[in-house]
Amino acid sequence: MAIIKNNALLKGASGKLGETHSYRTVRGQLQMVNLPSERKGLSPAQQVTVSRFVKASRFANGVKNNPAVLAEYQKRTTTKLFSAYLVAVKDSMTSPVVHYIKADDYTGKIGETITIKATDDFKVVRVTVTILNSKGKTIERGDATRMLRKPTIWKYQTTVANPKLKGTVIRVKAVDIPENESELEITV
Repeated sequence: MAIIKNNALLKGASGKLGETHSYRTVRGQLQMVNLPSERKGLSPAQQVTVSRFVKASRFANGVKNNPAVLAEYQKRTTTKLFSAYLVAVKDSMTSPVVHYIKADDYTGKIGETITIKATDDFKVVRVTVTILNSKGKTIERGDATRMLRKPTIWKYQTTVANPKLKGTVIRVKAVDIPENESELEITV
């Protein structure tokens, strides 16, 4: 790549020069670059990335039809993400994260609390807790409740007794606005 400065003949030049070079302006600088070789198709990783961007773009376009969600995304615009569309695309490209499940006090009784920390680049809208016995059979499933003072902390109150605690699996799934999911599980 060659950077061209103070050349009156090439001022404002852009496009292909012959079969080997092209001119383009990048961040105010005129550059001469070799033409890239022709692609023979996308690699599997590139195909996955393209499909993720297509999904994110569809989601962001759909946000325009939901004024409440559009207003939330509009509040989060920045100098880099300067439109609600870009904030929605970023949110769609980023899955939530379940950081931990605290079940130290869980003894299998009804009414015990399981604490979860789940975050997202924008907002986690639902956290679902599933408790399975040692054989993989579901004992109970339900939604956790977000704490008002700590919006990244969710609490789940058990509703079914679990007399055989050994080998019990607690599985947590967090979901964000574009319905990206993330899971974490622990064995008691």
